[in-house]
Amino acid sequence: MIVISEFIDTIHHSREENSYFPCVSNHDSLKDEIHRFLVEHEFGRNVARLISRHLKLWKEGSDEREPVSRYLNAYGVFLKDHLHKENKFFDTAEADVLTKEEEADMYEEYKSVFAVVKKVEEMIAEIDFLESCSWNQK
Repeated sequence: MIVISEFIDTIHHSREENSYFPCVSNHDSLKDEIHRFLVEHEFGRNVARLISRHLKLWKEGSDEREPVSRYLNAYGVFLKDHLHKENKFFDTAEADVLTKEEEADMYEEYKSVFAVVKKVEEMIAEIDFLESCSWNQK
């Protein structure tokens, strides 16, 4: 859950909302797409809150496996679609809208996010490995 609430919201969404989008928002042709991404970010935050709520109830003894599983699955589907649309958005912005200076600024921000994503992916793989070890099995 920390990956969703801390990484996705604090790093991914905040970087876009505070860095990328202001970089391109002065271009009228991108304002509607930026608005849609902001709505999607809020949707993602809402799903993360629902996951947290059900995880808390589960830790307190309530059988919350089904809602946790359902919301995690929904979030996974949402995130895959959201990232695909964002990649397309940034490719279009770079190719058709931004000046060379804006493109360089946005690219630097974009690269820094993917460096963090790679580290998170590595961390998740390490956690999966540790959880699969015989000493961790019940």
